[in-house]
Amino acid sequence: MAEPDDDLLHVRQNIFAAVLLRLAYLRGFEPPPERNFIGQRYIEDPAKVRCVIGALFMFPGEVEPFEYYERGVHVTVQQHGPILHVEIDRFISQLLWDDLRLLGEGQEFVVGYLSTLMPSLNRRLLDNRYMRGHLLSRTFAVFEAVDLHITVGSRRLWIHWPPSLPPFPPTVALSGLNLPTYVRDYIDSIAAYFRHEYDDCVRRVITATENFMDAHRWRAKPLSLLHNVLGMFSVRQKMGSSFRGRLRNNLDLTKISGTVLHENLLLVYSLRNRIVHNGYRMASNSAEFCDKAVISLYYLLSRHCTDDRVVEYLFTLHQQYFLHKNLLGQLLDLDRIARWNLAERPDGEILDVDDPEAMDEFFFGSIRFTDADRRSV
Repeated sequence: MAEPDDDLLHVRQNIFAAVLLRLAYLRGFEPPPERNFIGQRYIEDPAKVRCVIGALFMFPGEVEPFEYYERGVHVTVQQHGPILHVEIDRFISQLLWDDLRLLGEGQEFVVGYLSTLMPSLNRRLLDNRYMRGHLLSRTFAVFEAVDLHITVGSRRLWIHWPPSLPPFPPTVALSGLNLPTYVRDYIDSIAAYFRHEYDDCVRRVITATENFMDAHRWRAKPLSLLHNVLGMFSVRQKMGSSFRGRLRNNLDLTKISGTVLHENLLLVYSLRNRIVHNGYRMASNSAEFCDKAVISLYYLLSRHCTDDRVVEYLFTLHQQYFLHKNLLGQLLDLDRIARWNLAERPDGEILDVDDPEAMDEFFFGSIRFTDADRRSV
């Protein structure tokens, strides 16, 4: 058998690499389609290929192997020592697979596929904690996945994950502040959201709201007639103890910002009470609901806090939240993008960004809880 020609092999590899670089370059000059959205090439690709997406998590507890189906995707979970092995058996676009193996592009969509299934995975790990009483059964954010890979046939590719993010410079610049308790509660609500612990997220949002109202001495105004009747019988009133009353009497309900914050936080409050007192548990598809709850909390704090330095610090946390939320990959789930783009939507109106009232109408209208949000919990 003839010996392989190393020089010839090297030349061929260089030619192939040059062709791939040229393909990647030319793709940037393709004419734009009439309608363009993220992942469009992969969503509209009729050719599919079966793959297995795998990820590992460091798990100090112990859980029995389990499997389940979600939206036609088969998920299996097994444990080997302190390592939790998660495998997702599904079909993906042939174009996506080609881009992954030839150009190294599209890795964020693999993260998106994993991220979408994290809430249902974490729900089962919470069941292991509460139903079986395993105190070391913990939940995970998608950031904590290691050895993320995708396999088609006998070919396996590793995804560059997880990222290592430095401290957020604007927040670091404000470090050292004597932060009030409600800011720490706000941070904890975000951490619970990232771990998909939606029950805890709801509790943290309301705890932060209550601590904020206490710190700023928000009080509920008693009804004058009730006040007089109680006074006649020398009954002591718990002035300002009503969560609903304190919100109602300290938010400007003539503006959409106050109305939406009032409606949203009252709904979150009622859910918190059901969780704490009635054993209610949030559904695993409550991500959007909790996202709106966290954002509502931020705007309550930032618009009514009287300490400018704390407001500035809250703003940097809000920026981080949106940055990390994008890294979670939930916005890059091709299945979700496909459903969203196939849905019929009315043509949007032109928004006047110089009109504060129009901006408030647009923004607070977007975070107002919808009927779909209410059903999701």
